[in-house]
Amino acid sequence: MSFLRRSFQKRFISRNPVYCAQVLVAMGCALLPAGLQGWFHFIDNGIVYYLLWTAVLTALWLRCRLPVQLCMPAVLLALSYSGYVLTQRDDIGYNEISGILNFKADEVVAFVIMPRMFVTLCLVLLVFALLIWLLCGNWLRLRFVMPLRLYTGMLYLVMIGGVSAYFMTGTTWNKQQVYPVNVVSEGYRFISEVQYAKYMHSRMHYTYAGPDASQCPPAMTVVMVIGESARSANWSLYGYERPTTPLVAERLEKSDNRGVVFLDALAAGRLTMNAVPSMLSPTCAKDFQNYCTTPSVIRVFRSAGYRTGVISSQIRASEFWDGAVNLMLNDSASIERIDHDDQMPAALDRWLGGDPQARQFAVLHLFGSHYNYSERYLERFNRFHGGDEMMDTYDNSLAFTDDVLARLIDRIQKIQTPAVLFYSSDHGENLNDFGDGNIQHSCREFTRYEIEVPMLFFANQAFATAHPQQLAAIRACAKRPVSHDNISQTLIGIAGLTDPHIYLPQCDLSNQLFSPQPRFLIKNLWEVVAESAVRATPHGRRPAP
Repeated sequence: MSFLRRSFQKRFISRNPVYCAQVLVAMGCALLPAGLQGWFHFIDNGIVYYLLWTAVLTALWLRCRLPVQLCMPAVLLALSYSGYVLTQRDDIGYNEISGILNFKADEVVAFVIMPRMFVTLCLVLLVFALLIWLLCGNWLRLRFVMPLRLYTGMLYLVMIGGVSAYFMTGTTWNKQQVYPVNVVSEGYRFISEVQYAKYMHSRMHYTYAGPDASQCPPAMTVVMVIGESARSANWSLYGYERPTTPLVAERLEKSDNRGVVFLDALAAGRLTMNAVPSMLSPTCAKDFQNYCTTPSVIRVFRSAGYRTGVISSQIRASEFWDGAVNLMLNDSASIERIDHDDQMPAALDRWLGGDPQARQFAVLHLFGSHYNYSERYLERFNRFHGGDEMMDTYDNSLAFTDDVLARLIDRIQKIQTPAVLFYSSDHGENLNDFGDGNIQHSCREFTRYEIEVPMLFFANQAFATAHPQQLAAIRACAKRPVSHDNISQTLIGIAGLTDPHIYLPQCDLSNQLFSPQPRFLIKNLWEVVAESAVRATPHGRRPAP
């Protein structure tokens, strides 16, 4: 015991009280996220674990006399994390970590330069610069008056308590949700999901086992259009006061009932990385974990002899992760990437005319209304002014999408053989609708603005003539509850590719056997939540009619 006392006295407290105080200040800054988590009630008793464990790290830091400058990365990360918590009123979890790891550089820049985030970032950097000045200078003149023996005893107790807390405090969920453990645990969860999806997708061997070509429509062009961040609440087709979708409304009015707007449509997810796969997969949202073991709708069409193509204006995410969206789009025979949604109709024209066949299937992936909204439309669509700038630019982006969709519908109408177009947004968007600063998507709990999306179907005259019963069945679903679960199944049914291994007639809107199924919402690969649970929350509840 005397040896330990002399060791602590020589290397610990008595020689450099200023250094000790500096380390304590740095670790106190690193503790800030834990205090915010407790204040906003994001976690339960896991915060005790974090406080005690950080005390252990502080003790070890002081005991080993590591350079105080090594605190700086942890302090900057903690301050940045705290800034996010203060602005978003939410903890960083799976969605945020997966977004960071599967990042697109332009999206990161757009998010950072948002006024709210930019101001927060400046404040974080200012505070960080001040801390560097304070921590790296001899600005403290303090003496510890506590007896060394008492301090040493407390140090041992803190270390023992911290280790015990890890095994005894809270549940595994508590521990995984506490900063900084959640940064590692949620990142690992995302990486493991991506690797699992890639592995299972690579092992998938699918052979079409449905009716042969003689039993299917001899000619059919199917165009699936995937929107981005469009919410039905801001489409004039759904009752919005601003005329954001006049061109599509005009086409539908003149279509002689060949166009259908689904008034109660729900997205399966609120992130592109799970919403788009839910649209491209015959798997239902409640079984989303099976999407990577089930052939995509693109693979089904291609295996059945259809010519397939993908045209995307989305900037591809990190090549390293090669997420679920890219895995499924790569099932296509051809992929063309364009720079802007305005080029989509011409790109579809090129694809249709490049190697025309009787049976063909195309997936068009729009950039739609992804933030930054003002960068998503041409100048001539800068129509709405006088309101909130964010709402104005968002509505302008929807008006631009309206123009793109109208031109795509016009192209479908010109095809002489049966042809259909099915559009749905991948998810919606928050625009600070509840006055709590919640913007974009997947930042907090599910909201109705994220999951209620526009969805429409359009058929040309040749399809209406050749398949009147299917068109009538689809029209009958206009007011019924539908979701992403119905898109792939409906397109498969329209094409007659009713492979019993993947086809679900009860989910096919064009089938007389269709019946509304319980709708589920995807949180991540292994976790879904029932629509009823979301609707029970204040932010998920539908407004009274």
